[in-house]
Amino acid sequence: MITKDFIMIEAGKIVSEIFSHIESMLQPGTRLKSIDIKVTELLNRHGARSVLFLNGFEGNISTSLNNEVFGGLPDNREVAEGDLVKIDLPLYYRGFFVDKARTFLMPPSHYEKRYLVKAASTCLETAFNFLGPDISISQVGALIENQAKLLGLAISRELSGHYIGDQPHMQPLIPNYKTADLTKLRAGDYIALEPILFYSRHSRIYYRQNLIISNEMNAHIEDTIMITNNGAKVIT
Repeated sequence: MITKDFIMIEAGKIVSEIFSHIESMLQPGTRLKSIDIKVTELLNRHGARSVLFLNGFEGNISTSLNNEVFGGLPDNREVAEGDLVKIDLPLYYRGFFVDKARTFLMPPSHYEKRYLVKAASTCLETAFNFLGPDISISQVGALIENQAKLLGLAISRELSGHYIGDQPHMQPLIPNYKTADLTKLRAGDYIALEPILFYSRHSRIYYRQNLIISNEMNAHIEDTIMITNNGAKVIT
């Protein structure tokens, strides 16, 4: 019998493979549209679909550069030296959803940008290491927020992680900061954690139709995670 867990894990493998191809293609001079064409080919090969495209987005991946946070179109723009490139792909496969995002830094890279990208990964890893049954959403948010503060950076309070499974975004949300939500994770839950980091707490987010943009550069990372009896497992 094919179970939800089986399909979710397979979907995670698909999106991980796609990101490996994206990383191998990304370099200064690469056109964002060429990456989306390759992603389209890979999605079709696996019988998977992009949630963004299914919802009317003009492409399969969100490709956001530098100050852009989310919703950048995979158009004819060329990636430039030193760019921060944020790729997000929410994926639909056989009735279920997974979500993954990464920030790639194009060479030559400035120390502050490298620090920002590494810090986003550190925040996700810190929270992941404490995940398991009976950990509350409030505790998860506090772990991300406190780690960001230790690193001298700020998190997005407008954009959140979320539960995921038979819908791409499910309640309850999982903010990147401490809240009053004492809902506890349970074995069998799937969540998408996605720290979004800025240089300072004075960052602002603006909405331009589908595009979310900030007044400063930012880094975004996201993984879909399965909560188990013994902790947690990244499936993307």
